[in-house]
Amino acid sequence: SCVAVCCSCIMHKGFTSQAYKDLTIEHLKNNKEVYRWLEPTRRAEGKRVEVKVPTKITFKNQISNKRDLIEQQCNNLIQEIVNTRGLDKKFGKLLMSHNTTLPTIYTLVKTHKVPVDVDIATMKLEELKVRPIVSCSGSPTERLASLATLIITPLLNFIPCHLKNIHHHLQLLRELKPTDLRGLSFYTADVCALFTNVNVERSIEYVIELATAHWHDITTFGLKPVDLHRIMEVVLRNSYFTFNGRLYQQIYGAFIGCSVSPPCAIITVYMLERNSIYTDPFYINSPLRKLYVRYVDDSGGLARNEQEAITNCRIISDKDEDGRIKWEVEYPKKGEYVAFLDTEVKVGTDGNISTRYYRKPQNKGITLSYQSHHEHPTKCAVAKNYYRTATEVSSGPAELQHSVKIVDGVLRQNGYPNPRAFQEKEKKKKRKKQHTAALTTLCLPYTTDYDSNQIRNYARSIKVPVKLVFTPGKTLKQMLCSSRPLDKPGCLMSNPDRCEICPLIENGVCSRQGTVYQITCIVCDMEVRYQGETDRPLHHRIKEHLRAARNPPAYPNNSLGQHYAKQHPNVPPKVKIKILDSKRSTVKRKMSEAICIHKQKPQLNDKSELDSIVRYIAQ
Repeated sequence: SCVAVCCSCIMHKGFTSQAYKDLTIEHLKNNKEVYRWLEPTRRAEGKRVEVKVPTKITFKNQISNKRDLIEQQCNNLIQEIVNTRGLDKKFGKLLMSHNTTLPTIYTLVKTHKVPVDVDIATMKLEELKVRPIVSCSGSPTERLASLATLIITPLLNFIPCHLKNIHHHLQLLRELKPTDLRGLSFYTADVCALFTNVNVERSIEYVIELATAHWHDITTFGLKPVDLHRIMEVVLRNSYFTFNGRLYQQIYGAFIGCSVSPPCAIITVYMLERNSIYTDPFYINSPLRKLYVRYVDDSGGLARNEQEAITNCRIISDKDEDGRIKWEVEYPKKGEYVAFLDTEVKVGTDGNISTRYYRKPQNKGITLSYQSHHEHPTKCAVAKNYYRTATEVSSGPAELQHSVKIVDGVLRQNGYPNPRAFQEKEKKKKRKKQHTAALTTLCLPYTTDYDSNQIRNYARSIKVPVKLVFTPGKTLKQMLCSSRPLDKPGCLMSNPDRCEICPLIENGVCSRQGTVYQITCIVCDMEVRYQGETDRPLHHRIKEHLRAARNPPAYPNNSLGQHYAKQHPNVPPKVKIKILDSKRSTVKRKMSEAICIHKQKPQLNDKSELDSIVRYIAQ
């Protein structure tokens, strides 16, 4: 019934999988200056020529070839850096990429851009504004991007206007004196499509310039600025992604879904600000010297009038050599609030600042439902955090009343009975601080509050040094939604009819990765089974087993090979494969394998294999 309700809601909104596909295609077509479709090519007499009638196999080979090329480029770079800098080989091994997939694009509709009185299902595709997310999870450059992000993220601490969170923003506001704010107004500005308008080459130069200036103040993992430069070039220049089985390239800007893109974009805009509004002649006479802040692409500052606010943003934009960085300015009318992040800000005529909690009119007010499968303390914590935030952002009693009213509506909408009770409990009960840093976290599945309390009390009574965390099961979103709805797994060889492995698999395809599998020998009268796990595509692992069965002396440690050597010498292997489970996490996959072996006791798995799995998990 839950699935039916979820699907009916999706259909009611008019967003079927086909609608999302059409929406993404429309976005790619309308932004040809940013995205380019790469047509398949083939070699002919030493030259590359276009394929006149490309097929699914042609497209798949094109994508796999590009993936292998980028994967090899990343691994060669890591190997060279490790050898040059004399780094630990384990460090290099952690950064190596294997069995990856190219990034894929999906679009998120900017619902806050849709008027409140308009039904989104009635709008045309070209009228919808979307946010293009290129998901880099599991991509060849993911690990290199993570390393670069770890190095350059601390550089944001050296950017004077960078906001860490909303509380940092409020702290700066409250430090201002009313006498300094008379005649001024707080305005906000938003960079239009920041990530897709950033010049990648110039962004890398800006990052390296700032990193070099503060190289000894950040953690560099033994790397040099030139190494970081090469890593960022590989990550940001390989802007290839797939959609609907086709290969595309983003020819301008950075991927929104790449971990290194946000700090790069923040630093890039800061360099434009440093060369414009932070220059001495302008800064000394501008109200921005009193307050100018920015959180990624949302900035806020002080100005005497709307024209001055627009001028401030134009001065920053003029420093962009490509002329692509543009701002949308929102200046408040007299006596009105202006929204910035989760707050509304107003500077009174006397210079006093008023702040209160803010949610956009288009916000659906969806939060953790009171009927959800979570512990009761978790739901209480959600409600308390809402009230705590409302209290902290409110500058006075009238503002607090407005903020609390918003929170009351959100909690009631999500089924919380008597929401104010959570606010009262927060005042009466002060929780003692527990030193849990030295405790090991143990995650257990949540069933009921009674069971959770019983387990906690027992663990406390026997003084087990663990911090118990009870997690819910899979959500409807995890079960029904996918970031790759059009890139369904298929045969690794692009042709199931000619594939040796696909016909053997009962419940899947040979390209599946991160699986726990079972091989059954059908030559035996009593079917003999072997169970194992692999992070690679199932095709490669089963191929190894079949080679071992055909040539057992070459694979002395392969259980299936030794079985054929003893029981079926010189007999071609005949097997069937079943996928028992699928886990991307190596530890979870090995735990699943150990449970399967323990319960089903397959004949070809010996005790030593189970012991080695247990040792790996324990480590």
